[in-house]
Amino acid sequence: MTEEQKPKLDEAIFIFTQEANCMNANIEQIEIKCRADIGIDAMGSCFYEISTEGWSIDNLNELQQLFERIHKSVFPKQIKKSK
Repeated sequence: MTEEQKPKLDEAIFIFTQEANCMNANIEQIEIKCRADIGIDAMGSCFYEISTEGWSIDNLNELQQLFERIHKSVFPKQIKKSK
């Protein structure tokens, strides 16, 4: 299979849930979409679209960890190159 014949990643959707905090009695959910107008593989990066159902964080590090986890999943080759 040539490089042109391999499937290309156009977009990815990640849905995370966590138990509610004292401000909310429900399960909290955040959806983060990675999208690119010409496709993620073609662009080599993506834009992040965020929607949430009561998601809350205690500090910025929690949100950063989510984005790092997504980045490792969508761009594993970039992670290997940077090491």
